[in-house]
Amino acid sequence: MNKEQKIAKKFRIFSAILFAVVFLASISTFIISSRATGYQAIKKSITLTAETAKLRLADIVNSQVLEVVKLANMPAIQNYFQNPTEASLKNSFDTELQAYKNSLAQGSDLFWVNDKDKIFYNTSSEPYVLDPDAPENYWYNMTLYETELYNFNVNYNDEMKKTGIWINVPVYSGTSFNDEPTPIGMLGTGIDISQFISDLHSQIDANAEIFVFNSKGEIMIAADLEAANKKENIRTLLGENGTKIYDLAMKADKVNPTAQLFESDGGFSGLGHVNNFYLTDYIPSVDWHIAVTYPVSVHTIYGNSMTTVFFIMLAVIALVLIISNIFMRFIDKALDRYITDFTKVTAEKERVATELNVATQIQTGMLPSIFPAFPERDEFDIYAKMLPAKEVGGDFYDFFLIDDNTLAVVIADVSGKGVPAALFMVIAKTLIKNNAQYGKSPKEVFETVNNILCENNEADMFVTCFMGTLNIKTGEFNFVNAGHNPPLIRKKGERGFEFLRSKPGFVLAGMPNMVYKENTINLSKGDELLLYTDGVTEAVDTNDELFGEKRLKNAIDSYKGGTTKEFLVSLKNKIDVFAGEAEQADDITMMILRYSSDLNLGEIKE
Repeated sequence: MNKEQKIAKKFRIFSAILFAVVFLASISTFIISSRATGYQAIKKSITLTAETAKLRLADIVNSQVLEVVKLANMPAIQNYFQNPTEASLKNSFDTELQAYKNSLAQGSDLFWVNDKDKIFYNTSSEPYVLDPDAPENYWYNMTLYETELYNFNVNYNDEMKKTGIWINVPVYSGTSFNDEPTPIGMLGTGIDISQFISDLHSQIDANAEIFVFNSKGEIMIAADLEAANKKENIRTLLGENGTKIYDLAMKADKVNPTAQLFESDGGFSGLGHVNNFYLTDYIPSVDWHIAVTYPVSVHTIYGNSMTTVFFIMLAVIALVLIISNIFMRFIDKALDRYITDFTKVTAEKERVATELNVATQIQTGMLPSIFPAFPERDEFDIYAKMLPAKEVGGDFYDFFLIDDNTLAVVIADVSGKGVPAALFMVIAKTLIKNNAQYGKSPKEVFETVNNILCENNEADMFVTCFMGTLNIKTGEFNFVNAGHNPPLIRKKGERGFEFLRSKPGFVLAGMPNMVYKENTINLSKGDELLLYTDGVTEAVDTNDELFGEKRLKNAIDSYKGGTTKEFLVSLKNKIDVFAGEAEQADDITMMILRYSSDLNLGEIKE
């Protein structure tokens, strides 16, 4: 063996050793890198799955609750429930029902029960007679006699052959204002859990499994409908990990909920130690908790790419080494960036779109918007407008006849933004109107509504509100101010408006058992009363200067004559000129009342 052959042999031995070292190093690098990337992707996938499920459930439940509550308060519905055999009322009922059917989510049912005949009607199966005393029908008496606005439960309806989230709303009779409301039946909607889970799983990682449970640990929603039907406990269903999920959920901050992620010991596989992942989070809108489980296997982490890379590395080891390192670094960064961006963009878009859509529907659907509002009445004229900012808030106004001789006017501003403020607005507006229509004075209305709103107000929301009732014949105007901006009044013949100042009471929902002071003035023919929210006086220009009370008074003092609509249009134009290019930061809500009578304006009587 010559010198060259010895050198070649040594080179081959060195190459073989180098090949083995590079091969083993490449395999080790591939396994470690793949494991790290796989775990990172799983953690982000399970987080995205939980957030998607939360948003989807909150969107469906919130929208269904709003629709059914509005339907239950329709006069046509209440009249039909009191006289179910009258054909004209049945036609009106069917018309309202058809309009609301179109707004229901896919897979949802609308059902109703009249307390007179106890027949359960629904939109997807034949009616049947309901036995209120049967244990499985506990929800009926609970809805009629223990529920003020709505309740919901999860169970299996044998007649409809489905498991659903059932939202139940009591229907009250349109009683005289001296009587308490009487429950005359109920209506509601059912969200098909099977359809909901199917739709949800089409949007999330197929390896993830979702469980929704209540504060007792009872399963409300799961792919296994039997577990939901039997109200199995998550601690029993998932064993030790279920207990850990439940304990984390019970310790969670419900005001500022944060998802809790943990790993369980899955033992050793052929490629190393494998863990399973669990995540729990809180869903404020329904007061439930969500758990997402993600079983991890070798296939989940490595897939089939390992085999392919292995044979490629055998064929061209050096090239595969370079490519695998570059590829893995690129994939790791790209996947991390993609999942992070996708999670943020998707969650934020869905949250904003859902909140704005629900809040906009609430505000536009609940406020009087047809003018002239009372074309048959010439004793007064009224016009109102709410101009929402880009971020929907909780401003609202209302006016309605309590009887033929009494007009009620309300303007209010709910703290906060988005869906929570909009929902609180619906509750506050409904409670104020319902109590006023029972014949209560503004003082009594505010004291009753304040105590109701204080109940379970964990978000510490509140409402500034002004309410007045006008005796159309005499001009006597009784009002109460709960921390709201003072209205302005202009007596006919006077040059300008003056603030109707009185000692304001505390805001609604701020503290229970508050006592409110009622004031009285007399309006005379041609007097005008302007109500508004702080979006008017707190409008800013490009220099962040406030529009303020002084500019407001000057703006309306200079306007005389014209209709009530033209009055508010003129005022809004002056606010726009002042603001210039500055963005509208808060809702602007205004109401003008013009009265006709022959009495003189009196002093405020407390």
